[in-house]
Amino acid sequence: MKIKKAYIQHFKIPFKEPILGQDPYKEGFYFVCETDTGKKGIGELSTYRGLHPHDAKALKNEIEYVADQFLNQTLQFEKFCPHSPLFNLVVIQDIDPRLLFCVEGALLDLMVGSSLFHDSQPEIQALIIPGRPLPKNLSRINKIKIGKLHFNDEIDFLRNLPGQLRLDSNKSISAKMVRDYWEALGEKIDYFEDPFPFSSKWVELAKDGIPMALDEDFVDYLDHDLTFLKALIIKPNLLPGIHNTFKLIDKLKTPLVVSSTFESKVGIRTLRRITQYKGFKYKTLHGLGTLHYLEDH
Repeated sequence: MKIKKAYIQHFKIPFKEPILGQDPYKEGFYFVCETDTGKKGIGELSTYRGLHPHDAKALKNEIEYVADQFLNQTLQFEKFCPHSPLFNLVVIQDIDPRLLFCVEGALLDLMVGSSLFHDSQPEIQALIIPGRPLPKNLSRINKIKIGKLHFNDEIDFLRNLPGQLRLDSNKSISAKMVRDYWEALGEKIDYFEDPFPFSSKWVELAKDGIPMALDEDFVDYLDHDLTFLKALIIKPNLLPGIHNTFKLIDKLKTPLVVSSTFESKVGIRTLRRITQYKGFKYKTLHGLGTLHYLEDH
């Protein structure tokens, strides 16, 4: 199988309502490659301010270079390795690591139907942002941003939401407040995500039966014992390549929840494909329910 076309497409999709700290639209590039057998792969190069230290628009020359390098390459499926850059399928000299999520996402499209993935569709949590309309398709477990309302008003609001909740405060509450939420809501809480900076207090809370989950910062604590956590939140678009996500899936014993950074449909499709990787040893709901915050495209 040989690459016959490789090119980039610019996209710019408005958010339905502004997201705090972000531009009023999602902007970036799609990397597209087509083979001589009629297969097409598409990956997304986009960023999220506050999480990515760079802007996708500044990488136009770099992604155009990769498109030029892709042309006429023969995909080396016999050398495939899920833990290697570009999965060993193609050779690109001096590729910028910031492009790997995008380019490897396109390569995953070319591997649909391979034994690397199972066919079952992932279960998706919805993301609830207070003050915004509730998502139409709530799941049995949903994520909600907390700490924006008066505590008693917030507890009443949370009690009336269906299903279990994953409470995300973006490091804005204390260990005492975690206990207050747990006392008020108990097992309605699936877990607390990143309530305050990671410390020994997390272990104390977990020992008392309070479920805790560490966000994408967990990659800074891989030398710690993280098995006391209920989940680790992984944002593949923040890592230098999907192959590194596959490495972590195969290495870690704590369940991983794949989470988006408000990607478009193309990026969400890549993330869904990652959840179908056969290396996953557990079932969980993934944090990919963010498309409804973007205008239809």
